[in-house]
Amino acid sequence: MLIAFISDIHEDARMLEKALRSAHTLGAERIFCLGDITGYSPINQNFATEKNAAACIDLLREHCEISIAGNHDMFTARRLSEFAAGIHYPGNWYDLSFTEKQRLTGNKVWLYEHEIDPLLGPDHLEWLRTLPELACIDAGGLKICLTHYIYPDVSGSLQMGHEPTNDALEHREKFRCDLYLSGHLHPNGCIVQGKKTAHRWVNIDFGEKYYVETGDYLFAPACLRHAFNCGILLLDTVTKSLRTVQLMS
Repeated sequence: MLIAFISDIHEDARMLEKALRSAHTLGAERIFCLGDITGYSPINQNFATEKNAAACIDLLREHCEISIAGNHDMFTARRLSEFAAGIHYPGNWYDLSFTEKQRLTGNKVWLYEHEIDPLLGPDHLEWLRTLPELACIDAGGLKICLTHYIYPDVSGSLQMGHEPTNDALEHREKFRCDLYLSGHLHPNGCIVQGKKTAHRWVNIDFGEKYYVETGDYLFAPACLRHAFNCGILLLDTVTKSLRTVQLMS
């Protein structure tokens, strides 16, 4: 069975269409989204005239078996994570000012001050509100855990760099699956950690084949217009091999 994983779309409907077309052309039987469907910031992205969160949601509804909520999706839907990662969020969190949120959380969480409202209607917003933060799927006998980021910060709400912030041991012990997949980091290719990598986080370039082992943690590439790191992750559950396919804008 060939499975495709798409992540970090950030309202780029054009690249999402390419990703889905590529997944189907390459023979993917199942497609999953690892979060951050919404979340456009002109500081980080450059396709303002083409961004379309509603179109992205419609495409995912049609083509994806499960979509996971990422930190930007949580913000768009005004949700609080079930995995607070040590942060106390008051019930009126989304009514607080920017400076009050900074004060209460010690400036440890993303506050999305540069985000542009995607102007979604009630139906699309309700869909975002119902997305799981975590899913465990069975794929060809492999039990795979899908999240946007690493436990305890499952939604990816804490400010961090562009490398994994821990060894994912807690994540593995809590969810007990064969493989773990996340997005959030926008890697150039994918990032892998497991026995084969001596428990270091190692980058696997686009097009390079990697054979997964039980316990591996994988980060999928982003699916939006970046200069070099836009793509999808493909996992063959029969050969237990993965590769990332680069998409050009």
